[in-house]
Amino acid sequence: MTDGDAGSTTSGIQFFSAPSDAPRVRWRSDLVAAGLTAILLLLLILVAGDGSTFDNSTLEFIGTLPGWLRWLGQAAYLVGVWYPLVLLIGVGFVARRRLELFRDMLLAGALAAVVALVLTQLINERWPEFAFLDLPQTRTTFPAFFVTTASAIQAAASPWLTAPVRKFGWTLILAAVAASIVGGVTTVSASLGGLLVGLIAAALIRYVFGTSAGLPSTGRLREGLADLGVEMETLTYFDEQPLAAVVLKGTSVDGRELFVYGLGRDAWSSRRWTRWWRTAWYQDDGSQFGSDRRQQVEHEGLALLLAERRGVSVPELVTVGTTRLDDALLVTDMCDHTLAGIDAEAIDDQLLDRAWGLLGDLHAAGISHGSLDEIHFWVDG
Repeated sequence: MTDGDAGSTTSGIQFFSAPSDAPRVRWRSDLVAAGLTAILLLLLILVAGDGSTFDNSTLEFIGTLPGWLRWLGQAAYLVGVWYPLVLLIGVGFVARRRLELFRDMLLAGALAAVVALVLTQLINERWPEFAFLDLPQTRTTFPAFFVTTASAIQAAASPWLTAPVRKFGWTLILAAVAASIVGGVTTVSASLGGLLVGLIAAALIRYVFGTSAGLPSTGRLREGLADLGVEMETLTYFDEQPLAAVVLKGTSVDGRELFVYGLGRDAWSSRRWTRWWRTAWYQDDGSQFGSDRRQQVEHEGLALLLAERRGVSVPELVTVGTTRLDDALLVTDMCDHTLAGIDAEAIDDQLLDRAWGLLGDLHAAGISHGSLDEIHFWVDG
């Protein structure tokens, strides 16, 4: 498990999506996700009492399965619920500069455990049954305790993990949920309830303490730009960053001033749920071109080329594509500043006429910008 400037090298396995000192972001979508998941949990609780018909019917069906299949399900369950504990130990004792992440994972697991204890007392009027030894004996308390804590720990760590590691962990967790049912370890409602409680606990912890945006580091982006044939001498972030992307400026080795727009593979804002939430709440059309990063930057590159061909004043496209680490990048020439960087007193009628004229040229070319504001008008000279 490697630490440090995540993404600064293309060798070895990369676990973390951002440096340990990366700024934290509070995603409102996490809070909304917690609320919606809580509603699903309440609906599940209505049918999760002892002796529910669906659970009993499922257990009867599981009893008819071959013994080897049940044994395989129990083994998969153990692997899935113990993986987050291994991840927690790795973060706490190997990646020593990730103590804040270690804290988040611990708190999410602890909060999930407390909620599980309370729900078990309220619903089953007894203490949780811990499915660790004697797995053939089905646990019926709601929710499944180890599924609850495992999903909470995994969900709390997810924003800080690279996309492949994140997907690997969730594959194990979801497999454990299914395997606990197939293996007769617990009931359907208890296993699903454990997953939902874990997701709620982690979402609340993420919102309280913030999470990494998962944006690629400048070192990683330098290597990515080199993959696309652009060698950079300097590369720095803009002070203001968009919600779903990363923007940088820099100088190439041949002295050319360049603007870099990137969609990171590991960015937490690239989650489908976050994109849907942003589109619904902010009426943001920035992700209207599909969920694929390569498709989006290629669309924007094509729009630039088409606008330039039809006489619209736009920055010259330098390159566009995806890197070996699957970050999508678009590079253009850089102008001096945007309208946002000009004092209001310095904006005269001539400048405004030119801005409106550019908009007219863009529409005459049959192109809609989709997100036009003061930071998308560049001023040169």
